[in-house]
Amino acid sequence: MNERSSELVRHPAESGLRRLAMRAARLARDERGDAMVETLVAFPTLLFVLLLLHQFGYQCAAHVVLQRAAAASTRAAVVYLAESCMDGAVSRPAIVSAAAARVLFASGNFAPDALNVRIEGELSGFSLVTTVVETQFDCSPFLFGAVLCGADRRLPMTAQASLPYQGF
Repeated sequence: MNERSSELVRHPAESGLRRLAMRAARLARDERGDAMVETLVAFPTLLFVLLLLHQFGYQCAAHVVLQRAAAASTRAAVVYLAESCMDGAVSRPAIVSAAAARVLFASGNFAPDALNVRIEGELSGFSLVTTVVETQFDCSPFLFGAVLCGADRRLPMTAQASLPYQGF
C-alpha cells in the first residue's frame, strides 16, 4: 500500500466521533430556538411582576379612599350637634362611624365587619379632634392576593384625620 491509501483508511469509531463533534459545534452556533426559550423564561416572571404592581396600585388607591373616610368621619365628629338628632337617639360615635362607612363601602373592597372608628381629643373650645379609622382591605379578588396581603387575604389599613372642634 502506498502512503495515500493508508490515509484514506480510518477507524469507523473515529469518523463517528468526528461527525458527532461537528454536529455539536453546528448546534452550538444555531440560534433558531433561543428567542422562544428566552420568552418562555421571561414571560411568566414579567406577568407575575405586572400583576403584583397592579395589586399594589389598587392598594394605594384603597388607602386614598380610607384617608377620605377618615376625613369624612372627622368632619362628622366636629360638626355634630346633639340637638339635631331626634330625642338624642343617635350618638356621636354612631354618626362618625356611619360617615366613614358610607365612604369606605362605596369602594366594595373593604370588609364591613372590620370597621373601627375612634374619636380622640376634647370636644370643646377649638381643640383638635382626631378620628382614627381602622379596617381591612379584601385582597381576594386578586390572583396573587396572598403575596401582598398574607394568607387570610386581608390587609389591615389605618388612616387618621384631624380638624378643630366647631361645636358649642
